[in-house]
Amino acid sequence: MTKEKLLKARTLIVAAIATVILSVVRTFAVLYGIEHKTGMFNPEGDIYNVVFYVLLLLTLAVLAVLAVFDTKDCKKGCKTRLTTANMTVMGVAMVVAGVIEMLSVLSILSGEINLLSLLIAVGGIGLVIGGVVLASAKEENYLHSLPVAFIAVSYIAQAVKFYVETALISKSPQMLMTEIFFVTAGFFWVYFGRSLAQDTRRGTRILTVTSGYFVSASAVAFVISSYLPMAIDSEKWLQLRSIPSLTLVPAMLAPAVIATVLLFAKTEEIPENAAEEKEADEQADNQ
Repeated sequence: MTKEKLLKARTLIVAAIATVILSVVRTFAVLYGIEHKTGMFNPEGDIYNVVFYVLLLLTLAVLAVLAVFDTKDCKKGCKTRLTTANMTVMGVAMVVAGVIEMLSVLSILSGEINLLSLLIAVGGIGLVIGGVVLASAKEENYLHSLPVAFIAVSYIAQAVKFYVETALISKSPQMLMTEIFFVTAGFFWVYFGRSLAQDTRRGTRILTVTSGYFVSASAVAFVISSYLPMAIDSEKWLQLRSIPSLTLVPAMLAPAVIATVLLFAKTEEIPENAAEEKEADEQADNQ
């Protein structure tokens, strides 16, 4: 492994370590920082909740700093050169997440059709179509970003719906983590779509990689900490409310897979005079 790849690997390693630490700390927060009968924050366990959210913000900050360092040579922007293998890996991750989301929708539709099931279906269809298109692509195309737009809209709409319909969301740890997942996932898919649309700005790459790892780290910690207490204190776990479905795990991991592919993909720095050259070419064509 080259020195450059080793330096890039530190972002992946930090994300993995952060996931483990966040999972452990939040497990204690679930056991001792939640009033299980009401599902609200437990004042007696504030220390566990405070430590978890501080670590969550610290994780975001560290991932952002590492992403900035990884793009330090992209002063005017970077063009990510995706190979067919890169696109296949991203596409497969999206298809797996989309198929499992669609299966969860089918189970919901066995009851009654509602807005939530429709929003999940939109996201699932976007994941499957976008994944198939990427996995079968021979070269990059800005049109690959179109299905991703539906995924982003799905998560953003779910975030708005959940916020509007859920009372006291900021006082319920489980509901707050659910909202954080919807918001950050929507943010990630917006910027991943911009990356596929060949947005070469440095900020787009930084935000895509950072949000991808953050979504997965925080969401996986949410799932693990919601199920691990079952083995530690089953009585408390049985009282826990708003436990996330395991069908969300592939959708939670897909952003990290995509972020890793983008992180290690070859990049080509945009020349400082690229904008001037493009403008000159356009003027020449018009004449």
